[in-house]
Amino acid sequence: MKKTNRNRVAAVLVLLLIAFAVSGIFDLAVDKAFMGRLRERNVSYLDESFDKSLQAFLVLSTIKAGLAIVEGSDLEFGFSLGAQGSIELQYGDVVQPLYDYVDVAWKTSLAGGAVLLLTKLLLNTVAQIDHWFLAIALAALFICQVVDGFLPRLTIFSRACKQLFSLFIMLSVVLYLVLPLTILAASYLSARISAPLIAEATEGYESMEEDLSAEALSERFSPFNGAAEEDTGLWSKLKVSQQIERLKSKYEETFSWLKSLTREMAIWTIKMFAGYLFDCLVFPLAIFFVLFVATKALLGYAFNLRRDKSFKEDLAAMMQRYYGKQGKME
Repeated sequence: MKKTNRNRVAAVLVLLLIAFAVSGIFDLAVDKAFMGRLRERNVSYLDESFDKSLQAFLVLSTIKAGLAIVEGSDLEFGFSLGAQGSIELQYGDVVQPLYDYVDVAWKTSLAGGAVLLLTKLLLNTVAQIDHWFLAIALAALFICQVVDGFLPRLTIFSRACKQLFSLFIMLSVVLYLVLPLTILAASYLSARISAPLIAEATEGYESMEEDLSAEALSERFSPFNGAAEEDTGLWSKLKVSQQIERLKSKYEETFSWLKSLTREMAIWTIKMFAGYLFDCLVFPLAIFFVLFVATKALLGYAFNLRRDKSFKEDLAAMMQRYYGKQGKME
């Protein structure tokens, strides 16, 4: 078969593919083959992960509100000594580390949920525009076939269309395959590595939600839990040493509770931060980079899309020929 006939056949086939791409028939065929199930799997993973991040965000919001009341108020633990002054122990400084850890976890869950939701929106957007990228790539390929078969003198124009085809076919493969496979692989790694960390941290904060609510903290930090109402006479005011011992015992008990809770919260916050960091950044970016490089190499081999300087060399040769002749005429 002559080269011209081959170009005609190729041009007709490419033109049919362009019609299939623009009309959406190509997307329907691909969805029925495998992309539909893959998209459903990715959407299910993103919805489930977003619901978990929202649950953690609501729990942390409740805890943060309770700690903010204690941290920002003048809650104190003490009693008056009359003319000699008073003994006061404020809990704001003690609660500050707890508030800081919860604040970091709160921001982490908020950012993680936002990234997951944006990823889902990205997939929905890609599903609406991916066929146009494929249509542009095929249109560039169609022009290449027409130029090679019927206008062989327009070599530079043909090479420009090949460059356009290489760009948009790469973008099309990224939209059709690389992005969905990236999310699929990231969900697989998440289920085995980072999701257990996030779940453990969320369960830990949920177990302390009631104890760290505003009402529970106010009751825990109230002076002597109402013991001041038991003795209101003159004799109670004279028992200073007994009051100091009770104050010291109460403070040590509360401080020990806060110290152990601070350590647990530090561990939960670190696990949650590491889990969302790998879920939303490390896994997707690393997998995308590997798939992108592999896809680029395969497409370069399949379509002979080498990153050489042939187009620039042809353009430079044409300019040299033109200006060279002009120089000789002068």
